[in-house]
Amino acid sequence: MKTFPTITIFLAVPLLAIAEIPDQAKDILAKLSNWELDKQAELQREISDKRTEVVAVLERILEQRTRAGDLDGALSIRKEIDRLSPAAPSVTEPNEKEMKLTPFLDDNLNQEWLNTIQIVKANGRFY
Repeated sequence: MKTFPTITIFLAVPLLAIAEIPDQAKDILAKLSNWELDKQAELQREISDKRTEVVAVLERILEQRTRAGDLDGALSIRKEIDRLSPAAPSVTEPNEKEMKLTPFLDDNLNQEWLNTIQIVKANGRFY
C-alpha cells in the first residue's frame, strides 16, 4: 500500500509542471505549430503540383495504349489517373480539431490561433 501514494505523487508532478509553462515557451510553441502548418501546406502544394504533372504524362500514355489496342493497360492507367486526380483524397486539409494546439497551452492562445487560421483560410491562403 505504500507504493500507491508514491505513484500518485510521481504522476501529479509532471502535470503540475505542464500547467506552469511560461508565456515565452507558449510563444515558441505557437511559432513551432505555425511553422509546421506552413511546411505541411507547402508540402501539400508540391505534392499536388507533382501529381498534376504525372497525371498529364499518364494521360498521354493512356492515349497511346488505347490507340495501340492495349485496353487492359489503358484501363489500369485510367485507374491510376483517377487515384492521382485532385478529386482523390490524398493529402487532406487538417480539420479544426487537428489544428488545435496541444492541451497544455491556454485556451486564449488556442482560440487566437484558430481565429488566425480561419482568417487566412477565408483569404484563400491556408497554412
